[in-house]
Amino acid sequence: MKYAALLVVAFGAILVALAAGLRPDAFFVGDPGIKLLAAKNAIARPDQPLDIPLPIIGPVRLPYVEPFFEVHADHAHAVTTELFPLVSAHFIRWWGLRGAYVLPALGFLGTLVGCAWLAVALDRRRNPALVVLIAALGTPFLFYGLEFWEHAPAVALAVNATAMFITAIRGHRVRALWALGAGIAFG
Repeated sequence: MKYAALLVVAFGAILVALAAGLRPDAFFVGDPGIKLLAAKNAIARPDQPLDIPLPIIGPVRLPYVEPFFEVHADHAHAVTTELFPLVSAHFIRWWGLRGAYVLPALGFLGTLVGCAWLAVALDRRRNPALVVLIAALGTPFLFYGLEFWEHAPAVALAVNATAMFITAIRGHRVRALWALGAGIAFG
């Protein structure tokens, strides 16, 4: 387990180095831009964090926006998960656009931990350090840890919830706290 923990820390350092090389003023794909608009709106309008004002030309509000927005009478909502931009807004407020990568990076590291935990929970003979290496280098998890998407945190929650569930049902009785934790993480 010690080597697995060291590998997670090492991949955390690698992730920081890779993220430092990303452009601090742009994304390479458009989807994160929608989430960034929602996060910036949450920063600018904490009283109405999900209500994005419609564009205004002259005195007229225009209801013509990207299809990624659901238009209401005088505002729009980004068609994305609400929690991810709302939580990310704090990191963006503190560290600028670089803060957008905090949750995905934590999701990547959480996924590595969850994969090792799940592997050992299913079969104690498995080497958690080897599982961390395979999960980090043989999957797209690292890529998603460097994108402003909710994919990495979602995978981290799912794999850790699965490991909690397996831990809960191991043996002859269900451990209620692990089962409850699994249900909360899945939720």
